Amino acid sequence: MPRCVQARSSAGRVTRGVVPSLERASVEAWGEARREAQLATERKLAEQAARSIRPPDDGDVWLPSTTVALVLGISKTRVDQLARAERLPYTRRGVRRWFRRSHVEQIAAARALRFANLNMPTPGQSC
Repeated sequence: MPRCVQARSSAGRVTRGVVPSLERASVEAWGEARREAQLATERKLAEQAARSIRPPDDGDVWLPSTTVALVLGISKTRVDQLARAERLPYTRRGVRRWFRRSHVEQIAAARALRFANLNMPTPGQSC
């Protein structure tokens, strides 16, 4: 509260003692203004979060980065790297990246096929 008095947002009361005091009405008005400012900030943040959490609404199934990482068997960091390198198509809503499920399934199938081909014996080689 001393900073409020220094900033003149709350009125000081004239006293005879060494320690200055504050008028009750000015402290209550300051507290109410602060609560209103905090509520406005919280409402704004909640609206932004609500907008950024929802996936695009175009009829497709959209997956967040963490789910894509689980499906592909890689880390979320690697998913973000592939997206930034434009090797994994995505769309951005707010701060989140959303990936089409059909694209992720195609990539997962291609990875599975590639790894299966790597582990297969070459022609003429015995098992």
